[in-house]
Amino acid sequence: TFAWQKRLPSVGDLRVGYTFESATTLQSGSGEPRTMTSKVTVLAAETISVGGCDYPVLKVLQENRFRQGTPSLVTHYLHVRSMLTMRTIIGAPVRPGAAPKTVEHHITSLD
Repeated sequence: TFAWQKRLPSVGDLRVGYTFESATTLQSGSGEPRTMTSKVTVLAAETISVGGCDYPVLKVLQENRFRQGTPSLVTHYLHVRSMLTMRTIIGAPVRPGAAPKTVEHHITSLD
């Protein structure tokens, strides 16, 4: 559960160059609530091909941070019309000096 301190942006706000910042209280199951700050920036308009069809997407960078720790970087490729994230690249936070860890998820077909 996320309890955002500000109103979240609407779809109409999403355009290249748009930036949004807010903090939230994150409650996961029976765990202790934690505060996370998040900054979202719409970086570019791109095209992703899925199953031979091209889809216009917005490339959106999300930087999440707990306390003053290393930010977790997540890049979303959002197809605005369907509100589907066609691709996600997660730059998981790592310990200082450790090799970066990247996890990628992408849609391979739409049926």
